[in-house]
Amino acid sequence: MKGTGKSQLALKYAQEHKEESTNHIVWKIKCQNTSLLQRALEFLHRSLGCIITNPNFPDICRIYGNSIVTKLKTLCQHHSDLSPLFILDNVTETTLEKVEIFLNQLQECTSIKVIATTEVLPGFSQNVLEINGFTGEESCTFLSGNKHQNESEKELSLELAKKINSNPLGLYIFRTLMYQQNWSIGRINEIIKSFYFSLTNMESIAGRHEVEDRLFGHLRAVLDIVKETDKAIFKLLSVLKFMDKNEEIPIILLEFYSMQIGLLDILTVEKFVKKIKDASFGMITGEDDFRVLKTHEVVILVLEMELDTNSPSDMHTMLHLLKSCIMVISHDNRSWKDLKINKLVLPHAIEVVRHAEKLFTTLENTLDIKVIVEYKTLLMLVNHLIGYTLSYNKSLLAMDYLAKAKQQIFSLCNVELTE
Repeated sequence: MKGTGKSQLALKYAQEHKEESTNHIVWKIKCQNTSLLQRALEFLHRSLGCIITNPNFPDICRIYGNSIVTKLKTLCQHHSDLSPLFILDNVTETTLEKVEIFLNQLQECTSIKVIATTEVLPGFSQNVLEINGFTGEESCTFLSGNKHQNESEKELSLELAKKINSNPLGLYIFRTLMYQQNWSIGRINEIIKSFYFSLTNMESIAGRHEVEDRLFGHLRAVLDIVKETDKAIFKLLSVLKFMDKNEEIPIILLEFYSMQIGLLDILTVEKFVKKIKDASFGMITGEDDFRVLKTHEVVILVLEMELDTNSPSDMHTMLHLLKSCIMVISHDNRSWKDLKINKLVLPHAIEVVRHAEKLFTTLENTLDIKVIVEYKTLLMLVNHLIGYTLSYNKSLLAMDYLAKAKQQIFSLCNVELTE
């Protein structure tokens, strides 16, 4: 189940593991989808100084895995106290097969420890620890902030906890909302009831079990509160569904997007940052142009369900996002600052392109010719910038995006592309 603290628990163990000795190394591999898994393994492969002998091999993840394990076995032989730990975070059904192959490869080196977090229960032969969230008593203590509660308050806390089956993420969001708005536990229950609506229409979209549907439903209620109280903030919040939910979201990209849609008040983004903190939708870290939003994927998933329209207005949103990517991603990388910002924006530009292509396929026959030309031009430019930035990492994916950009410019000019 989402939001029960699987990733946080793994990171806590890793922190304690690393503090035991200076020779303990921790690597976190994001396994939500094959693209993320490949990028993570490629980065680790390059960082260890490994060399690919056959880059055209169909299963590149297997090649990376073999090289990584071979390198680590050599390092462990030369440094007997070296203790590498891998966190394979958020394994999904789409990555399960590749992760199991990588796990088998890692087992060749007895010094390596592995923790895998997942919502699916794969057929791992290793020990499985099930994380179910808080008990009722723990929920009451958490909501009260360790303060004494009378019987009435305890009853109301239990009522709220039962609505989302004591899910830690949901309870954290509601507790922060209570403290920021100075609401009592009784008041937060009343507000949730008034904004809560039937899950009938979302069940076919979510396809999740009853407990998780409760969490999703109540988070949608919180989003409704934001939507009713500040529409400008909700506009910025709603575009998060087009971002990469597995990566930190750079605030600078949202600043450029806010200008694109006419939110010229410089404080709008700052209000957005404050709302993120107040509603516990995520954390803001970094400074100035390097500020990033760290949010939980369940928040993005709720936004996706809430705003799954595939309407022409979504196409205009995509055009604004493509323009924002072009404005943020520098084409010269003359300084470390440019390159750092580009790398922060890169995974989101890739995700925006994916959403744009999918949306265009759905709406192409309903769009004006000017919108189509604008879309194709912007898409070509963003693909080129993605490929250009990836080339700085010597990524094999760079050529794919540069080739796509070349194909799109030829198509736009109505010229046949020949090899």
